Amino acid sequence: HGWPLSSDAWDPQMLFMGQNGFRVIAHDRRSHGRSSQTWDGNNMDTYAD
Repeated sequence: HGWPLSSDAWDPQMLFMGQNGFRVIAHDRRSHGRSSQTWDGNNMDTYAD
């Protein structure tokens, strides 16, 4: 549970879709991959703004 939270996990699918004419967008969940890191940790009160 909780894995994968980084957009890197979708690289094979994004490459395939991009090569077949689709625009692909993937996101990193908060504090994962290239997203910003939280100062106070992660909890249900801070997952959405």
